[in-house]
Amino acid sequence: MEKKLDEEMDNINGTTRININCNHLKSMLYVVPTESNWVCENGKMHLHSLSGFLKTLVELNKPEIKDAMQQWGIYVR
Repeated sequence: MEKKLDEEMDNINGTTRININCNHLKSMLYVVPTESNWVCENGKMHLHSLSGFLKTLVELNKPEIKDAMQQWGIYVR
């Protein structure tokens, strides 16, 4: 069964909490309003932040970051 991101998140006072869980690892990701993500409406702020963060991370062009992303099977365009 496919789950949507919206089913695993909530928004409290402008902070979006996203549950990232499977049977082996569990994490909680918090996205808060900043000067970089204010341009998006509240319902999509977390998407803007994640996209921008990943773009910035890749642009750092560090071998350690590339290796970690490949280790976890994460690729960004």
